[in-house]
Amino acid sequence: MAKNKIKSISFEESSKKLERIVEQLENGNVDLDKAIQLYEDGIELVNSSIEILKRAELKIKTLNIKSTNKKSNHKNE
Repeated sequence: MAKNKIKSISFEESSKKLERIVEQLENGNVDLDKAIQLYEDGIELVNSSIEILKRAELKIKTLNIKSTNKKSNHKNE
């Protein structure tokens, strides 16, 4: 799986791909090289998902700060 392709997928799609990878690895029907590749793809998906979650958390914090600032500005008027 290409890193650029992974960065362009949504969090939900990444979760689905991770589930499929886990199923394949748990079934044990893949050879060692394929298992290593699946594991590597899974790590890349996890890292991409973490970045998506960090950006979402930052956006929520920013929105909360803006909301708090608007409320306090209205109280001061």
